[in-house]
Amino acid sequence: MDVNTNVIQILNGMEKWEQNIAYILLKNENLFKLLWFNDSDPLSKSIDPEIMEDMIFEFDSRGNRNPNCRVFFRRFIGETETTQRSQLRIYPLRVKPSNMYRGDMTFQIDCIVHMGIDKIRNAQRRHRIASEVIQSLNGQEISMIRHVTIQDMGIFGGDRFPNYDGWSLIFNVGIAAEG
Repeated sequence: MDVNTNVIQILNGMEKWEQNIAYILLKNENLFKLLWFNDSDPLSKSIDPEIMEDMIFEFDSRGNRNPNCRVFFRRFIGETETTQRSQLRIYPLRVKPSNMYRGDMTFQIDCIVHMGIDKIRNAQRRHRIASEVIQSLNGQEISMIRHVTIQDMGIFGGDRFPNYDGWSLIFNVGIAAEG
């Protein structure tokens, strides 16, 4: 039986992409202010770098849910949310191998805002968060084989998640096998 090993080799190289994206996003203080502060003027506040870093870990060292997490590396399911907050959901959509060592990966970042906190001074939080994500990642090197490029944008929310609004950003990057 012939086994296609293309995807298996490439998947070994995917493990670092989440960490690399988080590292790039952590450089954008305004993004984390928009995610952390729920009032109408989040950009006028200061934010501690330790809080920003805590916001990218879904679980604490004991395996308990981190209530400070705002950047998740999995899809949004909605029904587990009970608080009004902003968040990012980052996850792969597709891996298309070009050979056994390289391929293209498409990933999505959902910029999700509870409708109760969307309005900020002179703007809407969901638009500003999406803008900050695009500015942070588009054209960046994340230690893969090609720079990150934005491919598409769509509206997040609607009938499926009526209390939430936002943008779904589609990015593409080249990936390679480890080893």
